[in-house]
Amino acid sequence: MPFQTVVNRNFTAGFVGDIAADGPLRAKVGRIKASTFAGATREKGAVVGRAFGYVGTVPATGTTQAANVPVVEVGGKNFAGVLFHPKHYVLQGTQAGGALAPSLEVPAGTEGEFADMVIMFASLINYTTASQTVLAGAQIAYVPSDITAENDALLLPIGALITVPEGVAIPAGYVLIKNAKVMNPVTIGASAAGALVAATTSIQLT
Repeated sequence: MPFQTVVNRNFTAGFVGDIAADGPLRAKVGRIKASTFAGATREKGAVVGRAFGYVGTVPATGTTQAANVPVVEVGGKNFAGVLFHPKHYVLQGTQAGGALAPSLEVPAGTEGEFADMVIMFASLINYTTASQTVLAGAQIAYVPSDITAENDALLLPIGALITVPEGVAIPAGYVLIKNAKVMNPVTIGASAAGALVAATTSIQLT
């Protein structure tokens, strides 16, 4: 996923993963595990702004006892939080752009910060082939690591956030982030296979 290089006028306060407004904040540290997703080809990297879930704890090595650090995986169904604070991670670059190329992806093994209570900027991907008008208060869900092509024909990235109107059932196969809401209305253009459309707005996790 390329690094965001344009900030819409309404969101000059930051980029995806940045805190958008003062308010209650709760987060925890987790060691990022390489994705075990083995289905159809789709993006599955550890990207700022994606949802992660618990998959265990860092194990002991030989006679050395490891610190009690949770292990998380992008799209894990046992929701841990959304990877945030993009400016806290070392720039890793990209394979195509070189070591200094901007990127929101961090490598497996990174100790990341995962928010489950925050007002932050997020990228919401349209999981449908029709334009979406997203209202404040809309629900937020994410693409889990065991998603099937039957439930996601457009092959959205693992851990990507989607939005569903308040009171409407979450599509089969996706994971609801309880009490998460869209803060600012936004319109997201229609997606197509190989041409996914996303929009940046602020969300609240509680």
